[in-house]
Amino acid sequence: MRRKSVIVFLLITLISLISITEVFAQDDSTWFYNKPIARIIFDGLVHINREDVTAVTSQFLGKDFTDALYSDLISKIYALEFFEDIIPEALPFDDSKKAVVLKFIWVEKVSQNEVWMHFAHSKGELFYEKP
Repeated sequence: MRRKSVIVFLLITLISLISITEVFAQDDSTWFYNKPIARIIFDGLVHINREDVTAVTSQFLGKDFTDALYSDLISKIYALEFFEDIIPEALPFDDSKKAVVLKFIWVEKVSQNEVWMHFAHSKGELFYEKP
């Protein structure tokens, strides 16, 4: 009977240790929370002036990344009405992961001018003319 008690005690202790280890283990998928934003990278800008986007995003540099800050940042970017979609990515600024680089891959909206130029080009015309 004593041997069963010892085995049960050891199993409970082992399970407790495993549970505690999991609780205190850092979730690597959220490492960037509460880290300062060191840089914001734009990828995929074709027709949009980089300075127009930088004017909106530069105010977030140096601030700690939080859900509220990210929501504010994204809403200001979409308010520019330049983009169909934005694909975000958080990258470490360096090996220590003490700061974050936000990388945004932009999918620009197609402008009316681009549609008309494409239409004229597909008809073999070499000029641009609005209807």
